[in-house]
Formats: sequence, structure tokens, C-alpha cells
Amino acid sequence: PFVAVREVPVAVRRQLVEAANRLLLHNLTTTRRTTVAGPAGSVAVYGKARRPCPRCGTPIRMVHHGLQNRSTYWCPRCQPPGATGQVPTGRTPAAPTPAEPTPTAPGPTGAGPTAPTPAAPGPTQGAAP
Repeated sequence: PFVAVREVPVAVRRQLVEAANRLLLHNLTTTRRTTVAGPAGSVAVYGKARRPCPRCGTPIRMVHHGLQNRSTYWCPRCQPPGATGQVPTGRTPAAPTPAEPTPTAPGPTGAGPTAPTPAAPGPTQGAAP
């Protein structure tokens, strides 16, 4: 989770943006953050420091960082330092079905959705995939 964005292959960046988009849209309609398939509030590693990774059983690590003391949770085995591998598939909530309206966030002028903004190099924040 601490690899500079410029070091992540473009294809993996694209996967990360797509996964983030899917999660953001999914979580617009609930107060319970959900990052993996399951009931509302199901998360992969967030808030699970020292508990076993759901994928490999290694204890989850957590660190506070930045001016806002944000926390990042990750598995040191599945996400070793310098890893820039593939985003796991099938581990995030499904996109809404076509019968459901797809929520969109207004852009800066309220004129509709905006395209993702490229992230600045540096540590990533939030839950690990």
C-alpha cells in the first residue's frame, strides 16, 4: 500500500481505479462501508489489525500516518513492500444491476460525474484490497 503511484504499472492502476469506482458507487447508498462481498459493513482488512488475513492467515498490520493521522491496514504477505501486482478479482461488491439506478456524484460545478483525478505519488491510504 505504500508504493508510489508512478511505480505501479498502468494496467494495475486502471484496475485500482475501476475497483475504487465500483466501491465508491456501492457505498454511496449506505452508512456501512463495504469492501468485500457479504452483508453491509463487510470489509477485507480495515479495522482488523493483528487479526488473520482472510486470504492467507498472516496477521494484518496497521500504521497511522500523515497530518490527519490516517490509518492504513494491509497484509504483509499478500502486499509485501514494493508489490505492484494484480488487484484480486471477485473480492469487491458487485456493481449495481442494470435494473438499479447507478448513483453518480456531481462534478465540481454540479454538472454531473467527473473523471478520476490521477493520484499524486506517495503512500496510498485506506483499506487494502
